[in-house]
Amino acid sequence: MVSRRPILRSTPPSALSLEIAPEANVERYDDLREEREKRHAHDPAGASIVIMLRSLKLYGMAQAVDDLMVQDAPAFETATPILSQLLKAELAEREVRSIAYHMKVARFPSYKDLTGFDFAASDINEAIVRQLHRGEFSWKMQKMSS
Repeated sequence: MVSRRPILRSTPPSALSLEIAPEANVERYDDLREEREKRHAHDPAGASIVIMLRSLKLYGMAQAVDDLMVQDAPAFETATPILSQLLKAELAEREVRSIAYHMKVARFPSYKDLTGFDFAASDINEAIVRQLHRGEFSWKMQKMSS
């Protein structure tokens, strides 16, 4: 026996409309945005710290730095260069770790060259391999075919 799903009737759009239109004070938010942009234009070092913190997804710390910029805290002004260097180092470290992780996941073969190969332990003719490595074999073949 096949089970049937009940047929759902759609609600008319008029039933979904709001009785009271929502009101938003957009001007307040525009004023706050303008104030923040003025602060960042006044202190570009602080603004770059906020940008780095947000790129590291440290939103709470970015907000705290923003608040310190508003207060013009002298301790923040003296700590800005150190904090900037620490954040740059953290960004670089995360980038290196990310690349190392992606290289590991990609499972690329390890790099090998002829300097580490032990020709004495193998039956391979070292002179021919070195000649192939230099590309002389293909050059000779091209010269012979011309």
